[in-house]
Amino acid sequence: HAHHIQPWSEGGPTKLSNLVLTCSTHHRLIHEGRLRIEGLDQSTARFAFFDELGREIPWVPTIQRLIEEDIPVEAAISEPRWDGSRMNLGECISAVLASPAFSPISL
Repeated sequence: HAHHIQPWSEGGPTKLSNLVLTCSTHHRLIHEGRLRIEGLDQSTARFAFFDELGREIPWVPTIQRLIEEDIPVEAAISEPRWDGSRMNLGECISAVLASPAFSPISL
């Protein structure tokens, strides 16, 4: 979905410098106020992303940056390690609650 950074209903232009492509899930989150996108630099089409608490979501490093920092990037890194077993809901909930990113305010 093409999302208007400055809303079309508020006079935002329908041109590339004011649009960002999102999947349907993230587009819905934006309109629900659970995700926010701000344009940073029109000349480079850079954006900043924020969660519903206003915290900036960090960019994923580029391959070049990983290489420059001598972080190994191998094909095996992206191979799934899941053995096909069923999910243990209790373990999943415990992992989420133990995460430093978890905030009870977001419930």
